[in-house]
Amino acid sequence: MISKSKSNLFPCLLFLCMLSAMRTAGAPIDTLHLYFGINQYKLTDQHKSQLKITIDSFRREQKIVINGFCDYLCSKAYNQPLSERRANEVRNFIRASNQHVSIDATGKGQIPGPGGKSGSGEPRDRRVDVIYTKPDIPETSLTRADSLSAKFSKKIDSLPGLKVGKSLPLEELTFEPGRHILRYEAQPLLKLLLKVITDNRNLVFEIRGHVCCEDYGNDGIDIDQGTRNLSVNRAREIYYYFLENGIDKSRMTYTGVGSSQPKVYPEATARDQQLNRRVEIVVLKK
Repeated sequence: MISKSKSNLFPCLLFLCMLSAMRTAGAPIDTLHLYFGINQYKLTDQHKSQLKITIDSFRREQKIVINGFCDYLCSKAYNQPLSERRANEVRNFIRASNQHVSIDATGKGQIPGPGGKSGSGEPRDRRVDVIYTKPDIPETSLTRADSLSAKFSKKIDSLPGLKVGKSLPLEELTFEPGRHILRYEAQPLLKLLLKVITDNRNLVFEIRGHVCCEDYGNDGIDIDQGTRNLSVNRAREIYYYFLENGIDKSRMTYTGVGSSQPKVYPEATARDQQLNRRVEIVVLKK
């Protein structure tokens, strides 16, 4: 069970040490997000399906970090044990399925809400993060990643020069299938985009999400949340990444348009689908 120490210092240090060990092992770090309803901590069938897929990728003696969170609804005194129960539920499920992994489970309590709070809370913050390492990336894949980063840098350098109303498609920011989680190889590209956004402080923009492979106009189903708003969630994921890394919310908005604005139609190849499964930056003001 999770310790209810009066001090959060030890869990924080342990978490940082484990992450450091995971990084020095040379393998990429991935995170599975499990979202919960208000006041809920029991695992749903959807949670269990997601965990089973993830557990199958764990190696013997794999180190796993599990962090439970709550949103700003209710008091901190109520949310702390709720976040612990969420983390423990996930820990117990993984332990029952795989006895050979090392697990550190911590309840992180309440995530402070935004300036304008609502009675429905923040669904994004009612979650458990399962942090684990993926298999080492082959050297050939790293070389391809370097090449992709160079091409992407050249592409996004054109963003400040776009006219108001114009957009820059970013199909390189690939997501996990059916999810709003960026693929590991796309995460360095998002950091490059953040730098361009940070350096051009007068740029006001919209993040617009798209999906492929749906009947014209429909949105995709987000398997993490079980809702048909995948394009919105992908755009919102980018929005929150920028927000958490210092971009003022007054500079940006986000929206999802589903499959209503395909770049390629009909989709005859996998490449066509990828071009439609994209995020765009639309310039609103300079």
